[in-house]
Amino acid sequence: MTTKTVVVRLEEEDYELLRQGARALGVRPGTAARILLKAALAGQNGGRDAEERKRRGLDALDRLRESRKGLPPIDLAKVLEESRRDLEERVPRQLGWIE
Repeated sequence: MTTKTVVVRLEEEDYELLRQGARALGVRPGTAARILLKAALAGQNGGRDAEERKRRGLDALDRLRESRKGLPPIDLAKVLEESRRDLEERVPRQLGWIE
């Protein structure tokens, strides 16, 4: 894919907001600007991208549901309880609080 360069002039306050947002995302300001621009342009197509993402998400959930067929049910409360117990035993030992 070929790219084109566009120069955008921002007021100092706007650039500072862009810089802060970029820092929060862990990217450079130019990359953050590109992300914001793509999101804004995608929003102009009447929500078709959002509908497509929703459809793909629902399809993924259907595939996940299908992949679970025939497997035993999961007792989420039991899994969480066992995980918490394991964590409570492991962390103090790792931190040297108990031997």
